[in-house]
Amino acid sequence: MPYADLDTGRIFYEEIGAGEPIIFLHNAFSRGIIAFSAQMSAFQTQYRCIFPDLRGHGRTISDNLNWTIPQLADDIIELMNAIEIKKAHIIGYSMGGGVALYAAAKYPERISSLVTIGAASCVTEGIKSNADNCELHILKNEEDKRFIELLKKNHYDAHDGDWRAFVKTSVNNWRKYPDLASEELGRIACPSMFISGANDNSIKEEHILKLAETVPNSISRVIEGCGHGPHLIGEKPEVMNKIILEFLNGTKK
Repeated sequence: MPYADLDTGRIFYEEIGAGEPIIFLHNAFSRGIIAFSAQMSAFQTQYRCIFPDLRGHGRTISDNLNWTIPQLADDIIELMNAIEIKKAHIIGYSMGGGVALYAAAKYPERISSLVTIGAASCVTEGIKSNADNCELHILKNEEDKRFIELLKKNHYDAHDGDWRAFVKTSVNNWRKYPDLASEELGRIACPSMFISGANDNSIKEEHILKLAETVPNSISRVIEGCGHGPHLIGEKPEVMNKIILEFLNGTKK
């Protein structure tokens, strides 16, 4: 199993394919290969695909569970250094999209292109509502026993069984990040595409339009008939794969 040793711990990642590197950044409570299972086959024939488990998630091991989304962006650059990648395409979903935005804004010279799915530059009302519901139904009342068991199973290595600390840290991040000013977003130098599902209650069209208006050399796409994860199995992964691959291939011209 591949691990990279960072200052913050040991980050676990999967790697398949060959070509220019793409780093896929998963959403909260997920893992790299879970969040992008519908992309693995389509992308590996053209790109070197890297699926890390972000700090606090999956098999990544760290002594400190008090991570923040900006710190996760630093982790990704450290991972790139550790596995000798000078520059990479980044695809981030939901929380991973926030991580991707921070990485592209802080380290523009390291990012070849940027794609976010279901992400905004600020904390939206929908995300705040998700945080409130998670705190009430999961942390306080433990109503969803199946979800809690999945947290324990999928992320045991990352939080050593302390699923409460994991959820609390995640919720705190949802309420605070992303918090990117226009000046920061203006530093993103790579071709960028911001995607949302038309039926997404957390990230709406107005949020990705704002991103596209602020980030140079960027476009936005709304996927009809989809919710928060249009790339996921059960939504429109084939459509999404085609859109993203065409965008990535266009950056090579």
